[in-house]
Amino acid sequence: MAAATLDFHGDEDAMDEEEFPFDPFDADEVTDLVVQTQASQDDDDEYYRKMDAYLQQVAATLPPAVPPLPAHADLPAQTLRNSKALLRPTPNLLKATFESVHRQSPGELWLKERIAAFDAGNRRKRKEVLEEFLEFVKSSSLFGMEELFSQEAHLFLVRLTSWFSVMLPLLYELPLQLKVFLVFLEFREASIVRNFFESGTVVALMRALATDFDVPDDVRCLA
Repeated sequence: MAAATLDFHGDEDAMDEEEFPFDPFDADEVTDLVVQTQASQDDDDEYYRKMDAYLQQVAATLPPAVPPLPAHADLPAQTLRNSKALLRPTPNLLKATFESVHRQSPGELWLKERIAAFDAGNRRKRKEVLEEFLEFVKSSSLFGMEELFSQEAHLFLVRLTSWFSVMLPLLYELPLQLKVFLVFLEFREASIVRNFFESGTVVALMRALATDFDVPDDVRCLA
């Protein structure tokens, strides 16, 4: 039986071709390969250089970056002070407007003092208040109780109508009280007239003009 022999020459040639795409012993091929590698590296360097230039152009068009917080030693204290500043109440910009609205006129302040004296005084003191009231209105250039005394006019009218009903049986200073009512009604302000009639003073006045009361003629003329 003939001995089997293996031919390794063909396989070695195939292995050489697969492992070495060029002949390592051929100087020209090695030189060409080095030149190609250097050219490829130059192309890569050119690509990265262009990419860096492009990124720098893009960065130049972007807004500046937010700077980092300063690394100070007293940063917690500074943060606390800034927080207190934010928690501080804002100024009241409408304070002047509110003060101007609630600011009382001289006539309003004057009548407010007379109302306090009327509430605390006796009959004689209240008579003086009514006389001062008539003189003040006559010397004023305004045309209306509300224009002159504002809300205090209504408060004073309530006191006058109540006192009139109490003092009517005594006929105490009845002409003076009627003159004050006529001053209130003279300007024909709707709110003043309505409050006067709703107080019931008209009914008491009609009774005063009846025969049950000994009312002087001058009072009847005023009524």
